[in-house]
Amino acid sequence: MSIDIITLVVNITVGGIGAFIGAFITLRRFRHERGFEKRIKWYEDAISANEQLAKACMKAVYQLTESDVDMKEIWKILGPAHNNYLEILPHACFYAPKKTFKGLGQTTRITAAIHKATSPDKSKPECITKLNKVAELLLVANAILINEMRNQLGLGKIKRPAWIDTIDNKAVKIKNKLP
Repeated sequence: MSIDIITLVVNITVGGIGAFIGAFITLRRFRHERGFEKRIKWYEDAISANEQLAKACMKAVYQLTESDVDMKEIWKILGPAHNNYLEILPHACFYAPKKTFKGLGQTTRITAAIHKATSPDKSKPECITKLNKVAELLLVANAILINEMRNQLGLGKIKRPAWIDTIDNKAVKIKNKLP
């Protein structure tokens, strides 16, 4: 009878330890996968925010060239996309790799350039030029984010079309000219 009790205690103990280890490993894997999903979601949101802001800049440029609008109207175009951009990017500290996080420091320069470009004392040509540069810079940032996201997924980099290289070259020149 004592052997049955000892066997029972050993079986319960081993089963409990096995269940604990299994639950621990499963929970760790779940957290890792959930973190991976959040990281990919952040990349998708950041790419979308960049694209929306670039499109808003292009739309603002179109409005400035085609009609006589004041800066309040331009901010009605830029405002929602700009706010979305500023809401998404702070989450980079949670999900972006160190290199990307450092690169996103450029966002302060981008937003500063938008504010300077649309200030009331700027002339239309100046505003158009700066907003075009900001839009190009955002599209380049998108190309970088897309490649980093593909690396996270294990898909490798996209073979870059020639037009991206053209934008990259322009963006480097623009980046050096931004305040």
